[in-house]
Amino acid sequence: MDIQTSPCSRPLLPQRAWRSLLLPGLAAAFVCVPAAVVPAQLAFVPNRGQWEGPALFRAERGEQTAWFLADGFVLALEPRPEHTDPTELTGRGVALRLSFADTTRGPAPRGEGRRLERRNWFTAGRAITEVPAFDALRYRDVWPGVDIALHAGDDALEYDLCLQPGADVSAIALRCEGALALELDDDGALLLHTELGPLRQPAPRTWLVHEDGGREEVVCMYRLLGGNRFGFEMPGGTAGLAAVIDPVLQWASYLGGTSLEYVYAVTCSEAGLTVAGATSVSNFPTTTGAYDKSWNGQQDAFVSRLAADGSTLIYSTFLGGSKDEEARAVTIDGQGGIVIAGWTSSANFPTSATAFDKSWGGGTGTLHSDAFVTRLSPTGTALVFSTYLGGTKEDFASCVGVDGAGRVHVAGKTSSADFPTTTGAFDRTHNGGSNDVGDAFVACLQPDGAVLYSSSFLGGAGDEFINALFVGDDSSTTVAGWTSSAGFPTTPGALDTVLGGTSDAFVARLPADGATLSFSSFLGGSGDDNALALAAGSDGSFSVAGTTLSTDFPVTSGAMQQAWHGGTYFGDAFVVTLEAGATAVRSASYFGGAGDDVATGLGFTPDGTLALCGWTQSADLPLGEAPMDASLGGTTDAFFARTDPADGTLMSATYFGGPSQDKAYGLALGQDGLAAMAGYTNSAAFPVTSGSYDTHFDGFEGLVGDGFIAQFALELDSGSAATATWVDAGFALAGQAGKMPALSGTGSLAPLSPGTVNLENAAPSALTLVISSSVAGYLPVKGGTLVPYPIFNILVLGTDPIGGLVIPYTWPAQVPSGQTLYVQAWVLDAGAVFGAAASNAIVATAP
Repeated sequence: MDIQTSPCSRPLLPQRAWRSLLLPGLAAAFVCVPAAVVPAQLAFVPNRGQWEGPALFRAERGEQTAWFLADGFVLALEPRPEHTDPTELTGRGVALRLSFADTTRGPAPRGEGRRLERRNWFTAGRAITEVPAFDALRYRDVWPGVDIALHAGDDALEYDLCLQPGADVSAIALRCEGALALELDDDGALLLHTELGPLRQPAPRTWLVHEDGGREEVVCMYRLLGGNRFGFEMPGGTAGLAAVIDPVLQWASYLGGTSLEYVYAVTCSEAGLTVAGATSVSNFPTTTGAYDKSWNGQQDAFVSRLAADGSTLIYSTFLGGSKDEEARAVTIDGQGGIVIAGWTSSANFPTSATAFDKSWGGGTGTLHSDAFVTRLSPTGTALVFSTYLGGTKEDFASCVGVDGAGRVHVAGKTSSADFPTTTGAFDRTHNGGSNDVGDAFVACLQPDGAVLYSSSFLGGAGDEFINALFVGDDSSTTVAGWTSSAGFPTTPGALDTVLGGTSDAFVARLPADGATLSFSSFLGGSGDDNALALAAGSDGSFSVAGTTLSTDFPVTSGAMQQAWHGGTYFGDAFVVTLEAGATAVRSASYFGGAGDDVATGLGFTPDGTLALCGWTQSADLPLGEAPMDASLGGTTDAFFARTDPADGTLMSATYFGGPSQDKAYGLALGQDGLAAMAGYTNSAAFPVTSGSYDTHFDGFEGLVGDGFIAQFALELDSGSAATATWVDAGFALAGQAGKMPALSGTGSLAPLSPGTVNLENAAPSALTLVISSSVAGYLPVKGGTLVPYPIFNILVLGTDPIGGLVIPYTWPAQVPSGQTLYVQAWVLDAGAVFGAAASNAIVATAP
């Protein structure tokens, strides 16, 4: 969702910084109300005559199609024959038309976020070529002061209703044709009943955004208007402020057989959601052609992939030997292969012919385990490589990542003094610890799994355990976990070099060759602290989350929770954001109630906020206003929350679970604003959704459970300081036939992040001047207004045959926060009144 804010006056930026951006006004704030989500993976393509009928744009995914007309749009929800006229709703009620009611306006939609791709058609004896595609679509001023914005994610078409300050929420009315009936559910959801079942639109969740960036949750509800129309109401009003809506449950599914399953890890890609865990039953669902369809005994690891909309199991395979295995981590490599890590106590665990280690080393601890690392083909049908990794005692891999060269980084714990290390490694000597834990290890395998590229111990005389890692662009490995060793190695200048309690959390980084410690620091108070999750920020900072029993954990002023609230075994969760190099804390906060609270998953959303998941036994977990679920449902619920890493404030939080025990163990964030959470439930009334892959609980209530996967759609605050982006400042001059050139920008303004400046609706094949400045002078030129003035940079370019232009950029790293850039395009156009047309100006203010 686009949240636009007014640019403020700042000191001028040196011109050279902006030149590095573009060389290869005042905008209203918006209040947004959420709307429908339907399965799709879409690009918005304008109709240049390649399709018959009045549709102006079309978006499609296989046989699912959406048509966009001047007065609304048609959504086809199931496979159906192609319609030549999308205004005719025929068939089995599988198409819904949402049209703009109670308005005399028929605004043409405009594409936003133009892609570099072009599409071509050869139809009816003629060629229609160079047709662009867009990431988003916008209808402006459908009702006075109200825009409709549509965006496409990996699996969802979503529309937002965006109100300018002063606009009347009650003026919004949408007419739904093709539905049998409209109904409001008890939880506030809107049900659109069709012949194929109901389409459910979750109840709107909205908060206002104040000028100082503070957030205030408000109530927003659907209302039925009669005559198959619906609208919205906000009893408290908008107060003329911007708003953010967050999150919406898209789907949730069980995953399991008739005995015990745990989903420990999840990752997302264009292919769908891939999860990994452990199962102890032979009727765990597998798929035709999977690598291993047979349960091997006791407890096997498994790897499964669901379609992005949660409706289909794409593949699922067992992975194991005759004893016990658990897959604890999963990631996708650059070729789409699936990389899994975990532990096995099976001497016949499957290994590959050229594996680094094909022999089980044994074990004298509780698990009798070796670590394992396995790579499967992208379709899950073949073993690319698989290897043991361990010594003669207990070895356990808990996390995995892949670098740009395809090398596999893995970390965990080992009590084996003969765990394999490499020449030149930071520490080749096991330092001690218990028989079940011992030292942490950090290792890296070559892409084929045949050679250990690097491997090092990491620890002191006590116990260490690594729970999380991320691999940097430089192939370094940053790890987090816990240690009970006062002599755990730290680095000079680190945040904390002294063990504070019986055990502390720690963070450390090693280069790819494992030869040195780039940094290493304790993190904690005087009680027990454990880091369970890591996430990398775009500016070199990183965040860590976990659990703490320390009443003196080092929180920062202004954080969402500055006092420890309780807990018996784990205490409160914590969330900390550290500056690059772990030398200083940017923000740190507790998160919890009177019971135990554990943060297990962490990730940065595309707008720069932190998403957090885990589990809680606290009935008083801090939630903010209007959570999706405000009550602890059983002994333990999963939770999902979002925080601001800049100051540690809470943006939103919700319980998620049924009447028994539910725990989230893994979190994956997509670039489209989707968040996937996975874990374990023994609740028969877990909130699975209609149409998801598995809605039937196969365990025993409160005793034996299934795995679960749930996906949330996050509304992203693209106008906040963390995610500031391009704002339309107006001021355009029409060209031939009254066409108004439209300039837009897409992409984050985070340092070194990519984006594009896009021109549409200009004269074809025309000389174009793209003008930029760090100030706006509003100089009258040829009957129009030159906004960026005085000029410091002009790009001389040309539009394509349909009047478009795309300028890729990389946002400079050296732009100070608060600096502003104004950009405008002037197009030589013989059909314009003054021989030239001007686009609107766009404005970007660095976060």
